[in-house]
Amino acid sequence: EKLIEGALKLARDQGGCRQLQKKLEGNDTETITRIFEFGDLMIDPFGNYLCQKLAETCSTEELAQIIEVVAPELIQISFNPHGTRAVQKLIEVVKDQKLIDLMIKYLSADVVGLVKDNNGNHVVQKCLTHMNEENKQFIYDSIIEKCMEVATHKHGCCVIQRCLDHASPEQKKALIDVIIKYSLEMVEDQYGNYVVQYVLDLKEIDPEVFNQIAARFTNSIVPLSKQKFSSNVIEKCLALKVPVFVEAFGNLMNDEKSVIELICDSFGNYVVQRYISNAPESQQELLIKIISENQGQIKNEQFGFKIFTKLQKNYNVLDDQSPTGNTSTQGSEQRSMDSGNYMQNRGNNQGGPNRNDGGNYNNNYKQGNNQNRGGYNNYNNNN
Repeated sequence: EKLIEGALKLARDQGGCRQLQKKLEGNDTETITRIFEFGDLMIDPFGNYLCQKLAETCSTEELAQIIEVVAPELIQISFNPHGTRAVQKLIEVVKDQKLIDLMIKYLSADVVGLVKDNNGNHVVQKCLTHMNEENKQFIYDSIIEKCMEVATHKHGCCVIQRCLDHASPEQKKALIDVIIKYSLEMVEDQYGNYVVQYVLDLKEIDPEVFNQIAARFTNSIVPLSKQKFSSNVIEKCLALKVPVFVEAFGNLMNDEKSVIELICDSFGNYVVQRYISNAPESQQELLIKIISENQGQIKNEQFGFKIFTKLQKNYNVLDDQSPTGNTSTQGSEQRSMDSGNYMQNRGNNQGGPNRNDGGNYNNNYKQGNNQNRGGYNNYNNNN
């Protein structure tokens, strides 16, 4: 009886919270009915664990009472590092459609705010994984409306990726359409570029989507190739051999000045290397010819010298100004750029800027280091 009378006080104490949780394992509904300052408990460092236990053990009627009490506060509770866990537990256990509708009513008031919040974004992701297509539509409606704002945020870019993972065909198409619309702006952003890359990496998708995205870049190949973030996307378009983009990049080979500009650029030189490793043989020879004929200028530039050295090793670009060297004598294996090695050393070259990749970001994110750029690979909900 003393335990029941002091339930609220005990719920905020580590040892008392554990005692209450054990009592709840016996389905003691009398204790449950005494604890209805639920919103305050949800944001308490210890009380939130009791709230989660209550959500798991109470009846449908009692759960309805809890939802009705906390629903108006769901967004503010979700912003709290302890409250977000309790809200996620409610999303997991609530099955009654009327209660789900009540939660959606209040959560839909600020989906973008939740997405951009360090704690709130996990609540949105929990909705994506535990709600059916119809119930989670409010998330897609909000993100599509403010797609650029969300995609260029460090948490938002990851939530969009999860939206693509858990979408119905119709939801996925609607989201991809708006990403295509803003893709040119996204690729130049430190987080937005990963959203575009993620779309390009999707399996079982209409190849025309790749063409539609790449077509946005064809008139800006040189500036995008020289930009820290967009150059990653340009490389991916080349690696995927997107027809419309490969053709546009091939046409760039007729502009010798632009080619040399890319070769001597800190980011553009990696794009050129990627093009060489994926281009048709005729285009490879044309590019190597340009490099050979302008090697004096290229070798005097820091990044130009590095790409020249690699080409000299892999393609026998000679100092004697030979247009193509003996590139035809060693076969396709010698002609192929070792893209694995150059990608491994990319950004680690002395004097070269470091372009962080999505994998590194995610590893650091899991360890609590949120200072890196947003990544596009396997953002896991570790909340």
